[in-house]
Amino acid sequence: MREEWEKGHKIFREGRVVCRPRADAKGVYYICFPREGRKSPPRASTGTKNEEEAKHFFLKYLEDTEESDPTRAGRFTIADCLRVHEDHVEKRGNFESARRMRAQNKITSEVIGHIFPEDLSLEDVRKLEERLAKSYAESTSQVIKADLNAAINYAHKELSDLCPYKASITIKARPKSQNRKRWLKQEEIDKLFEVMNGDKKHSLPKRRGSYPISKNPKPYPKWLVLFTQLLLATSGRISAVCELEWSRIDDEIIDLNNPKLLGKRKGRAEIRIEDDIRQVLDEARANSISKKYVIENDRGQRVSTHSARSYFSLACYEAGLNVGDEDVLWKVVPHSMRHTMATHLLKNHTGMYEVSKRLGHKDIKITQETYAKHEPGFQKKSAEIASKIIKKSL
Repeated sequence: MREEWEKGHKIFREGRVVCRPRADAKGVYYICFPREGRKSPPRASTGTKNEEEAKHFFLKYLEDTEESDPTRAGRFTIADCLRVHEDHVEKRGNFESARRMRAQNKITSEVIGHIFPEDLSLEDVRKLEERLAKSYAESTSQVIKADLNAAINYAHKELSDLCPYKASITIKARPKSQNRKRWLKQEEIDKLFEVMNGDKKHSLPKRRGSYPISKNPKPYPKWLVLFTQLLLATSGRISAVCELEWSRIDDEIIDLNNPKLLGKRKGRAEIRIEDDIRQVLDEARANSISKKYVIENDRGQRVSTHSARSYFSLACYEAGLNVGDEDVLWKVVPHSMRHTMATHLLKNHTGMYEVSKRLGHKDIKITQETYAKHEPGFQKKSAEIASKIIKKSL
């Protein structure tokens, strides 16, 4: 019998909470009925120590109390799928993503949370999209739909007895980011650091997509320069840099693999650094308040990816990197630093294998498909042959 049975896994069904039976200290199985505001929920004993008998008792109870289709008693709704997926992400150690998902999935639960995955229709998805459009930008809405798709797939794969069917329609997943096409030249990188290191003050945007002029602007935080330097030096993702701790930095190596995070992680590797970067890190370590986090604010707290992304985007705006860029394909974001460094490495004749290892790619094919066009000799031989063939016609 599945482990969820012994743990008393909670099942949410149209706002009515039912709990699977579990054994008490004497081994007798019972059914509990959680209520808001009550630490000790009421419960009903099944009167048996046998798991199979308790299971039949519980299923009989569900059949007697189910108002619609008895065959669906105890089955997962979309709200259930979202909940167990959020718990799964949190148990893996990604607390920030779990908090984000719980906040953003509230609308999904309100609109389609009561529906079974196999009953989800295109009309339901359209209603969800209309509701999300009132609260979030298009990119965030795509992320929420991708989380919905992942939640249903996870529940179906890991809890097949409670979620035997997946969604009957295809939920559009998050579109692939095109920011890899945007990489910064050396003069653009210099301009960005000039803004961050200068006396120019900023004002964070109060509304989405706007950069208002504040009456009392503030200087950029001290950690922003180090954050951007590490993005370039490590070619790391924003989450890997924000989570970096001093214990994972020695004289020559920065380890972006966070041991606290369970499961698979994209693009995390051990990065070698040179003396100039090491000196910057030594100075930052000496001035660290927490002595734990590399990127910390003036109170010694770890800087969240949201704050890092906000300050970085504003600095890019004031450096003129995003001015006039209406198309998102050319918007500079923290992830652009990863593509920037990979591009400069290849243009300076760094081997594809070394670049792949520095980016943390598990397969060199991923690096080749993305960055091969930036190699100095890319298609040079084929272009010469083509030129010889048509030379006489010119």
